Formats: sequence, C-alpha cells, structure tokens
Amino acid sequence: MTSRSRSARFLALLLAFSLLVTPLLEARYKPKPGFNLFSQDQEIQVGQEEATKIPQQMPLVTDPQINAYVEKLGMKLAAQAPGYKYPYSFKVVNQKEINAFALPGGPIFINLGTIQAADQESQLAGVIGHEIGHVVMRHSTNQATKAQLFGGLASILAGKVGGGGGITGALAQAGISFGLNSTFLKFSRDAEKQADLVGAGLIHDAGYNPAGMPAFFHKLEAESGASGSEFFLSHPNPGNRANLVAKEVATFPPKSYMKDSAEFLAVKKKAATIKTYTAKEIGSGSWKSTAGAPGTGTADAVIERNPAMVPSGKFTTFQHDAYSIQYPDNWTANGNARSNGVTILPQGGSSGGPIAYGVIVSGYKMQDRSLTQSADQVAAAFIKDKPSMKQQGQGQDFRLQGMNARSLVFLSESPLKGETERDWLVGVERTDGVMLYFLFIAPDKDFKQFQPAFESMLKSLQMKYAN
Repeated sequence: MTSRSRSARFLALLLAFSLLVTPLLEARYKPKPGFNLFSQDQEIQVGQEEATKIPQQMPLVTDPQINAYVEKLGMKLAAQAPGYKYPYSFKVVNQKEINAFALPGGPIFINLGTIQAADQESQLAGVIGHEIGHVVMRHSTNQATKAQLFGGLASILAGKVGGGGGITGALAQAGISFGLNSTFLKFSRDAEKQADLVGAGLIHDAGYNPAGMPAFFHKLEAESGASGSEFFLSHPNPGNRANLVAKEVATFPPKSYMKDSAEFLAVKKKAATIKTYTAKEIGSGSWKSTAGAPGTGTADAVIERNPAMVPSGKFTTFQHDAYSIQYPDNWTANGNARSNGVTILPQGGSSGGPIAYGVIVSGYKMQDRSLTQSADQVAAAFIKDKPSMKQQGQGQDFRLQGMNARSLVFLSESPLKGETERDWLVGVERTDGVMLYFLFIAPDKDFKQFQPAFESMLKSLQMKYAN
C-alpha cells in the first residue's frame, strides 16, 4: 500500500470517527430563552425591587457563616451560567420545607431546610443550579410576556404607562406581579425540565458532581412522593426528572469532581442547630413574633440591647462594583459586589426579619425624576411595608463628596418591644442616573450613640463608574 493510499484511508477513518463522535459532543443541552418583551435591565430592576420586600415577608437567616458560604457557592455556580451575565445574589430563608425560588434578573433564595436535608454538597449545588437555570432561561418574564402578549405590557415596558414605585408599580397597575407567590414564579413542567438541564451543565462545569441533582430528587421522592413535598408542588416533575437529568449527565465528558468541602460540612452542622419556621407559620406571619436571635433560632427570643452592637470605632471596607464604603469592623456586611440590596448589621441587630440596628444600602433608578422625587419614592416604598413610619420635618439637601444628596428622617415602631425607632434615609445622586440610598436604623434613644459611625460611613463613600 502506498503512502498516499494509507493517508487517504487514515483520513477516511478519522472522518467516520468524527461523524460518530460529533453527535455525542453536541448532545449537551443548549439553552435558548423564549420570546420576551422585557429587556435584561428591566428584569434586573423588577427582581431587585421585589427582593427588597422579601425580608418583610419571610424570615431570612442572619448567621454570617451560613450566608457567606451560600453566597460563595452560588457565585461559583453562577460564574458558569451561560448567556447574559446577571447580577446574581443568594440569600437563605429560615424555612423548614425543602425549597428555593428565583426572582427575575438574579436574586435567588434557598430554604434553610434544603441545606439541612442535603447529604452532599453536590445536592445543594443541584438545587441552586436549578434556580440559576430559571434565571438563565428568563422563565418568569417569558411567562408574563406570553400572558400579556396582547395586553398593555409593551407600553408599560416602553415607559408609556406611569406609576409610583418604579417599574413594579407600573406593572402592578396592570395586574402583573413577580412578588412572592406570584403565578409567574410557578413554572410549567417544560420550564422545570429546562432549568434541570441548564443546572446540571453548570454544576458539572463548576466542578461538582451533577449526579447530586438526580440523587436529591430521588431522596425527595422517597421521603414524600413525587408530588408530596413543597419542592415538587412549586417545581412540578416534568416526568421522571431524575432519569432525565441522569441522561443529560451521561453526555458530559469525564471529570474528577470535588468532594464535600469543610465549609459545607461546618455549615450543615450549624444549620442543624437553628430553629426553622414552617410554611404555615411564615404564611400567617406568626414568625415575626417568635423569631429568635440571629444564628441561634431560639424560639420566643427578642432583639435586646447588647454592648457588642455599639460600633467599635475601627472600620473595614466593603467593596461593591458600584461603590466602596467603610463600616464598623464588629459589624457584618451581607451581600456581594453585585448585590443591589446590601445590609450591614451588628450581631443581634435583626432577628431574621425587621432590622433594629444597622444599615440598608441599595440603588434606585431615577427614571428622569429629580433627587427629591426619587428619595420620596423610596421613602414611600418603606412606608408601604411599615405604615408606622412618620416623617419628621422637611427633607434637607446637602453635598456629599461633591455629589447631590438628600436627607429624610422618620420615626417608627421598633422591633424592640415598646420602643420607638429612628430611621435616617440618605439618597446620593450618581452621574449614571441612579440614586444610591442608605437607611440608617437604630432605636431613637440609641441613635445619638450610633450616629457618628453612620456619618463616618457616609463620609467614606466612594463611587465607582464603568469606563
């Protein structure tokens, strides 16, 4: 056989082999979100506005170790998410039932019961990856688009329909909501299948064993039946989902997966010590009167004064993509570099619900409104959630680090029983049309003691702008 004929035969064999292998390489699910009238920026705004309401509706875990771990795990998975790069955030709900949910544009909430039930880190990664899959596929806004295709949704999104409270206010006027228990957060079996497949892929890419996802589904089915748990009620089984995911996993190339991290084992151990609230308790609002001290879950505890809450006088820096700010080093910043809502709290400053001591930092798209109007809109949103808030005097305009700023003061009912709370709202106008705002919170009788630290935080503020 000549050298040329041997080469030709080798190339023919190579081509035949490639024809056999190519379908295997292409078997992996390729995400393709459905038709959508929402832009990604609008999704992000809607999701972040709804996320600010969750702490008043559900008890959030305030333990720094648990929150830091879940945030780290979530961001590691989100870094592998295909498509548009959303500003993901991850928070833990102090709820017993195994479940999780995702708001449009990136905010994701995981029940503490899910952490308690996960036998391996890959199982927890599977639940979080599934929720990231819903965000990637834009399922919430896709459902809203389909439901309102012949309604006024296009006009609302084009800014032709007004309404207070940002885009969510305008949508609410049209009967469209993405809040807790919204029909647009309950997905079809086909959507659940898509989220499973996207999640399995990014779990594999992040280095976790994607077999953890079907293993967790098998565990849930064994314990409560395929439709008996809260997870399956809100995430309907697309039809033998465990086998479906296992089939997708079989298309992935071999990989050496990570074992359970020491962080996961430590967090799972701590999670087991925290008292959780049932869906019934949360739905009735009774958790607000029985919430325990942060990180302990002790029933019937209340927020109490503690000398450890007083700002230390030493400061550390929180770096956000949009700003940096210094805060007392004996407090904890809850959020990441892309979070819209960040809380900075002393240990014991919240019982998992309302904040008694601390700071809320967030952003508000001004939408051609003046700084005064934007600050009033944000204040109105807080008052809606807490009707006891009453403004004290007139708002004051001032300059902060060369930027326009506005200050408003309110008195309201404190989570400390029988006490009055002072809330100091400061809005700062950025050059990109966003108002960064701060809500400084403390009981009225303690506010003077905390005010120097609050003022130092403001003076340390440094804005960051994209080039």
